[in-house]
Formats: sequence, C-alpha cells, structure tokens
Amino acid sequence: MKLKAKKIAPKRPEGTDKELYRAALHTLGGEAQTRMLFEEMAELQNAICKFGRERDTAEHIAEEIADVQIMLEQMMLHFKVETPVVDWRAVKLARLEQRVQEAMRKGSGTDENEKSLLSLDKLQEMARRQKPVWCSDADGIHAGLLCMRDDWFCSEKTPHIWILDEEANVGVYNVEYMMKCGAKFYLLCPAGYEWSDSTHD
Repeated sequence: MKLKAKKIAPKRPEGTDKELYRAALHTLGGEAQTRMLFEEMAELQNAICKFGRERDTAEHIAEEIADVQIMLEQMMLHFKVETPVVDWRAVKLARLEQRVQEAMRKGSGTDENEKSLLSLDKLQEMARRQKPVWCSDADGIHAGLLCMRDDWFCSEKTPHIWILDEEANVGVYNVEYMMKCGAKFYLLCPAGYEWSDSTHD
C-alpha cells in the first residue's frame, strides 16, 4: 500500500504536534473538536465496513485511522488525561496479550488450529485481497493485514504483512522471509467462519 506522491506531506518537526493540537482546541473549541471526533470515528467505521465487502481500500482505512488518531490525541489534551491513557493502554494490552495467548494455547494441537494454519500459497492469494491474519513469531502474537508489494531485490510483487506494534508503529514485512524464520500465520476469524469475497449492499 503506497500513498500517491501528492498525498505525502513533509514530516513535522518532533514535538510540534501538541502545539498544533492546543492551537486547534483553542481556536476551534473543545466542544467542536469533540463533535469532529464523532464524525471521524463514523467515517472510519464506514470505511472498515465497506472494506469487508470489498467496496473500499486499505489506503482509505489508513487515512481514516490517521484522522481518528489525530482527534483522539486532541481529546487527551482537552480532557487532561494523557498519563491515565498511557497507564490504561498498558493494562489493556496486557489483558489482550493474555486472552490471545490463552486462545492460542487452547487451539494448539487441535484439528481446528491445524486447519487455520496458512500456507504460503494461501497467504499469497489472501494478500491479493488484503485480508487480515494472525501472525505468531518470536516476538509474540500479532494481528496484521496482508498486501502485495515490491521488494528491493525482486521485480515482482510478493506477499507482505502490515503489523502494528505496542507503540502504534507500523511495520511491513515479507511473509516468505518471516516463515523461513519460523513465523506461522493463521486465519483471523472464528472457527468455522470463512471470509466472504462476495459484495452485498
């Protein structure tokens, strides 16, 4: 997933985002920015729903996530909850990690778990449709979004995975290389459920 050149803005100097957020809250008003948060969240929800029916793109979802993230960071300043958010984030991530690991342990060695293990061919097929998967590697268990993109050493597109880490940093990794290093990929959906490729209104 590559943004078009006209959409790429110069990187802002480090530490200036908060100044901009404070200026926005002061100039536009906290109440107005709170309403804007509601609008941006609704647009993100709509984009994700459409993506599930293959009526939208991962690039548009990335744009809407950026909008929501900017508004949420303003809300942290508006309500003066920056430190509590950091604390609660750590708690929530620990709970999520525990739930995921318990679910993986319960499924380990079962027929359903083996059925959900994805081959490279299946991952390549899913990457063409930008499908989500679980990835289990030496660093833990992650949810990621598959895509097809170029490698510097290869002229053709190969399966890659977008992964969001604990600090909200996005990394893009070559799936085949990860598998060679021991990573395993599983369907990111409930047992017995298959992702539908059909489009419904």
